[in-house]
Amino acid sequence: MTRSRWPRTLVAALAVAAAGLAGLAGCSDDGDGEGGAGDDEAAPSTTVPFEWSGTAATVNGTAIPAQVIADQIEAFRQSPDAVQAALGDVPDLFQPGTEHPQPIVVADLLQTEIMVQLIQAELVTRGIAPSEDDLRIATGNVRAAFGASLEGLPEAFVEQLGQRYAQYIALDVALNPAPPEEELQAAYVGEPQKWERSCARHVLVTSEEDARSVLDQLRSGADFAEVARTRSQDTGSAPNGGDLGCLARGETSGAFEEALWSGPVGELQGPVTSEVGIHVLQVSSRGVPPYEEARESILLDKRAEPFANLGAWVTVRSVRSEITVDPRFGTWDATVGQVKPVGGTPEGLDLTPGPGGAGSSPEPSAPAGTAPGTSAPTSTAPATTPTTAGVVGPSTTR
Repeated sequence: MTRSRWPRTLVAALAVAAAGLAGLAGCSDDGDGEGGAGDDEAAPSTTVPFEWSGTAATVNGTAIPAQVIADQIEAFRQSPDAVQAALGDVPDLFQPGTEHPQPIVVADLLQTEIMVQLIQAELVTRGIAPSEDDLRIATGNVRAAFGASLEGLPEAFVEQLGQRYAQYIALDVALNPAPPEEELQAAYVGEPQKWERSCARHVLVTSEEDARSVLDQLRSGADFAEVARTRSQDTGSAPNGGDLGCLARGETSGAFEEALWSGPVGELQGPVTSEVGIHVLQVSSRGVPPYEEARESILLDKRAEPFANLGAWVTVRSVRSEITVDPRFGTWDATVGQVKPVGGTPEGLDLTPGPGGAGSSPEPSAPAGTAPGTSAPTSTAPATTPTTAGVVGPSTTR
């Protein structure tokens, strides 16, 4: 199956390969559990030194070298903005006046590595490898989550983020089997209006004057796709000739939504103003597609929330696995499957993939390939949803 759109709550924590899943797995609780992220123990008042030799942890007999954590910290040092995108409310990567990282940073990065190790081992056991589509979606969402801060990170580190995110997607799909075909067909027949779609393309510009210029150009016979490629400010859809795919009601807003659903099919519309700019829009088709075309959307609607099954799986597997953590890097709490920082358990990161959590991607003003008012790239293919804290560990669909 294909997956192209992901929820806006995409984890910006992917930078910490498992940080996102660590939150999904409950590594940061709501403060009610003993030793959880809500505890009020103060961070150590003296410097906690870290030395990167040997093994930081073992997961079912597989070692996680301490140098892996050191390399990730060094990568984040090169892009301070990426630290905030990945680790959220951690005030600083390093302890004040030192070259030693914050204990909570070390614990979260190690938590991520543990989660990644569990996921990778399960993929091997099941004989599953991420598809090219998984990797494409993962890479796009990592870039959307980190934005410009990604440019300061080492190329290999960024590549690893995308690969790990794709692994999350692959296992989540395996843990989330499709409902029976009869159920999908019944949903199509019973709620046809729910699957109605409006398919469109657009050229995004910055002024009404530019929009009128585009309209004149198109009415004079210019090729729409070529005009979009050369003049549209939407870097996501411009390379595809301005194609926005097929959108459901409510995926956009305001005047753009009105033009999308009430404007004449096949005719040029504009200037249409939205929160992201001025559009010249053309709707190519509108209505309920055949079942074969709607099936992916129905399947996404009927599946569990993206990453819900993966988060539950990680929680259970981490508690049941044989995991040890070197005391230099924290303490493993086997009752909740969580690495506690050295020197106590200060209020940690909220890595859950919801609004406001470190696992949530920053609210993009106009993500590439996104129609106004939408929460994710507007493609007809469905998608899934994890977080971005994934080096160290995707409104969408899967």
